[in-house]
Amino acid sequence: MGCPELGQLFLNIGGLFLLSNRLKNVVSQVNTGNLIADIGTDHGYVPIYLIKNSIAKKAIAADISKGSCDKAKTNISLYGLNDKIDVRCGNGLEIIKDSEIIDTIIISGMGGLLTIDVLKSNEKAVKNANQLILQPQRDIEKVRAYLHSINYKIINEE
Repeated sequence: MGCPELGQLFLNIGGLFLLSNRLKNVVSQVNTGNLIADIGTDHGYVPIYLIKNSIAKKAIAADISKGSCDKAKTNISLYGLNDKIDVRCGNGLEIIKDSEIIDTIIISGMGGLLTIDVLKSNEKAVKNANQLILQPQRDIEKVRAYLHSINYKIINEE
Protein backbone atom coordinates (compact mmCIF):
# COMPACT_ATOMS: atom_id res chain seq x y z
CA MET A 1 0.00 0.00 0.00
CA GLY A 2 1.49 3.33 -1.10
CA CYS A 3 1.31 6.68 0.60
CA PRO A 4 -1.74 8.81 -0.17
CA GLU A 5 -1.24 11.79 -2.42
CA LEU A 6 -0.88 15.16 -0.77
CA GLY A 7 -4.29 16.71 -0.18
CA GLN A 8 -6.09 13.40 0.24
CA LEU A 9 -5.27 12.90 3.89
CA PHE A 10 -7.60 14.55 6.35
CA LEU A 11 -7.63 14.82 10.12
CA ASN A 12 -10.91 13.84 11.69
CA ILE A 13 -11.99 13.68 15.35
CA GLY A 14 -11.47 9.92 15.33
CA GLY A 15 -8.05 10.16 13.65
CA LEU A 16 -6.94 10.15 10.04
CA PHE A 17 -9.13 9.21 7.11
CA LEU A 18 -8.68 9.08 3.37
CA LEU A 19 -11.02 10.46 0.76
CA SER A 20 -12.76 7.38 -0.66
CA ASN A 21 -12.17 6.37 -4.27
CA ARG A 22 -15.75 7.37 -5.06
CA LEU A 23 -15.21 10.87 -3.66
CA LYS A 24 -11.76 11.16 -5.28
CA ASN A 25 -13.48 10.54 -8.61
CA VAL A 26 -16.02 13.28 -7.83
CA VAL A 27 -13.46 15.93 -6.85
CA SER A 28 -11.27 15.11 -9.86
CA GLN A 29 -14.10 16.25 -12.15
CA VAL A 30 -14.66 19.67 -10.55
CA ASN A 31 -13.61 22.68 -12.63
CA THR A 32 -11.84 25.42 -10.72
CA GLY A 33 -14.44 27.97 -9.69
CA ASN A 34 -15.66 30.43 -7.15
CA LEU A 35 -18.61 28.66 -5.57
CA ILE A 36 -19.54 24.98 -5.42
CA ALA A 37 -22.53 23.32 -3.79
CA ASP A 38 -22.25 19.77 -2.46
CA ILE A 39 -25.80 18.49 -2.08
CA GLY A 40 -26.02 15.54 0.30
CA THR A 41 -22.67 16.48 1.83
CA ASP A 42 -22.85 14.09 4.81
CA HIS A 43 -19.51 14.77 6.58
CA GLY A 44 -18.53 17.74 4.41
CA TYR A 45 -15.42 16.01 3.05
CA VAL A 46 -15.89 17.12 -0.58
CA PRO A 47 -16.17 20.86 0.17
CA ILE A 48 -13.26 20.64 2.61
CA TYR A 49 -11.10 18.98 -0.03
CA LEU A 50 -12.08 21.47 -2.74
CA ILE A 51 -11.31 24.49 -0.56
CA LYS A 52 -8.07 23.08 0.90
CA ASN A 53 -6.84 22.27 -2.62
CA SER A 54 -7.82 25.70 -4.05
CA ILE A 55 -10.30 24.20 -6.49
CA ALA A 56 -13.11 26.36 -5.07
CA LYS A 57 -12.98 29.67 -3.24
CA LYS A 58 -16.26 29.13 -1.38
CA ALA A 59 -18.59 26.20 -0.88
CA ILE A 60 -22.04 25.28 0.30
CA ALA A 61 -22.28 21.96 2.14
CA ALA A 62 -25.95 20.95 2.18
CA ASP A 63 -27.83 18.00 3.58
CA ILE A 64 -31.41 17.27 4.55
CA SER A 65 -30.25 15.46 7.71
CA LYS A 66 -29.55 17.57 10.79
CA GLY A 67 -27.10 14.91 11.97
CA SER A 68 -25.14 15.16 8.72
CA CYS A 69 -25.17 18.96 8.92
CA ASP A 70 -23.81 18.76 12.45
CA LYS A 71 -21.03 16.35 11.35
CA ALA A 72 -20.14 18.65 8.46
CA LYS A 73 -20.04 21.71 10.76
CA THR A 74 -17.72 19.87 13.15
CA ASN A 75 -15.33 18.81 10.37
CA ILE A 76 -15.37 22.24 8.74
CA SER A 77 -14.56 23.86 12.10
CA LEU A 78 -11.67 21.43 12.60
CA TYR A 79 -10.14 22.74 9.38
CA GLY A 80 -10.85 26.38 10.23
CA LEU A 81 -13.00 26.79 7.12
CA ASN A 82 -16.15 28.30 8.65
CA ASP A 83 -15.55 31.48 6.65
CA LYS A 84 -15.32 29.55 3.36
CA ILE A 85 -17.90 26.75 3.72
CA ASP A 86 -21.53 27.49 4.55
CA VAL A 87 -23.44 24.50 5.95
CA ARG A 88 -27.12 24.54 5.07
CA CYS A 89 -29.62 22.03 6.33
CA GLY A 90 -32.50 21.64 3.90
CA ASN A 91 -34.08 19.83 0.99
CA GLY A 92 -32.02 19.50 -2.19
CA LEU A 93 -31.27 22.65 -4.14
CA GLU A 94 -33.97 24.59 -2.29
CA ILE A 95 -31.13 25.80 -0.05
CA ILE A 96 -29.66 27.84 -2.92
CA LYS A 97 -30.65 31.50 -2.75
CA ASP A 98 -32.07 33.17 -5.86
CA SER A 99 -29.14 35.61 -5.91
CA GLU A 100 -26.49 32.85 -5.85
CA ILE A 101 -24.80 31.58 -8.98
CA ILE A 102 -23.22 28.21 -8.32
CA ASP A 103 -20.26 27.28 -10.54
CA THR A 104 -20.51 23.54 -9.83
CA ILE A 105 -23.35 21.55 -8.32
CA ILE A 106 -22.35 18.14 -6.94
CA ILE A 107 -24.96 15.48 -6.23
CA SER A 108 -23.20 12.25 -5.35
CA GLY A 109 -24.14 8.97 -3.72
CA MET A 110 -27.91 9.22 -4.06
CA GLY A 111 -30.24 7.09 -6.13
CA GLY A 112 -31.07 8.29 -9.62
CA LEU A 113 -34.69 9.17 -8.88
CA LEU A 114 -33.65 11.22 -5.85
CA THR A 115 -30.95 12.91 -7.97
CA ILE A 116 -33.66 13.93 -10.46
CA ASP A 117 -35.87 15.23 -7.63
CA VAL A 118 -32.96 17.31 -6.31
CA LEU A 119 -32.34 18.78 -9.77
CA LYS A 120 -36.05 19.62 -10.08
CA SER A 121 -36.07 21.29 -6.65
CA ASN A 122 -34.40 24.42 -8.06
CA GLU A 123 -34.36 24.49 -11.85
CA LYS A 124 -33.02 28.06 -11.86
CA ALA A 125 -29.90 27.04 -9.92
CA VAL A 126 -29.36 24.11 -12.30
CA LYS A 127 -29.79 26.32 -15.37
CA ASN A 128 -27.33 28.92 -14.01
CA ALA A 129 -24.64 26.40 -12.99
CA ASN A 130 -21.59 25.98 -15.20
CA GLN A 131 -21.15 22.33 -14.28
CA LEU A 132 -23.17 19.48 -12.81
CA ILE A 133 -21.35 16.52 -11.31
CA LEU A 134 -23.81 13.72 -10.73
CA GLN A 135 -22.97 10.30 -9.38
CA PRO A 136 -26.22 8.37 -9.05
CA GLN A 137 -25.92 4.94 -7.47
CA ARG A 138 -28.82 3.41 -9.46
CA ASP A 139 -31.38 4.34 -12.13
CA ILE A 140 -28.56 5.91 -14.12
CA GLU A 141 -30.48 5.60 -17.39
CA LYS A 142 -33.32 7.67 -15.89
CA VAL A 143 -30.86 10.43 -14.92
CA ARG A 144 -29.45 10.38 -18.47
CA ALA A 145 -32.96 10.64 -19.93
CA TYR A 146 -33.87 13.50 -17.60
CA LEU A 147 -30.70 15.44 -18.46
CA HIS A 148 -31.42 15.03 -22.17
CA SER A 149 -35.02 16.15 -21.63
CA ILE A 150 -33.79 19.46 -20.19
CA ASN A 151 -31.28 19.87 -23.02
CA TYR A 152 -28.15 18.95 -21.10
CA LYS A 153 -25.31 17.11 -22.77
CA ILE A 154 -23.27 14.55 -20.84
CA ILE A 155 -19.64 15.33 -21.60
CA ASN A 156 -17.90 12.84 -19.33
CA GLU A 157 -19.17 9.57 -17.99
CA GLU A 158 -17.03 7.18 -16.00
